[in-house]
Amino acid sequence: MSSLAVTVSALNTDKQNGWFSAVELLWKYFHQDKTYYKSDKTHKNAWCKGCLNARKRAMIELDTSKVRGGLITAVRSELELEKAG
Repeated sequence: MSSLAVTVSALNTDKQNGWFSAVELLWKYFHQDKTYYKSDKTHKNAWCKGCLNARKRAMIELDTSKVRGGLITAVRSELELEKAG
């Protein structure tokens, strides 16, 4: 048996034992937008959902203080915050 066949066989065994479900579980913590990382045509961009939520909360707090100060009239919508990054 070739080393490739042994590797594929081992992966199938791992999948049956739940290894792939653990990897899938980890991906629940990341957002992927299907764009490629820089010029790499193999790997796609991914961002930690916790970090994205923290950034969004910070942007909302900043907008809220600007509204109180009269610099802007309203806090940006979810869509506007996502586009602003």
